[in-house]
Amino acid sequence: MDLDVIDMVVHYTAGSTTAPDPPTGLTASYTSPTQYDLSWTAGNDGGSAITGYFIEINKNGGGWTTEVADTGSTSTSYSDTDLTT
Repeated sequence: MDLDVIDMVVHYTAGSTTAPDPPTGLTASYTSPTQYDLSWTAGNDGGSAITGYFIEINKNGGGWTTEVADTGSTSTSYSDTDLTT
């Protein structure tokens, strides 16, 4: 299975007029035939607390889909354990 990860959006709380910088250093790795792991470095928060991440993926060249609309977490990693081939 081919997996291309291209887009992440930072969700943040209101309270600052400066939006956070985007994440950097995004890496993806397969840990089993049915699981992949993502990790990244959070960008500067710009004075607004980062509250989650939006993740889009492209599995097998089938088009871009939303994997997670909002992780609801400040964690800088994500695992999908439900891949199908």
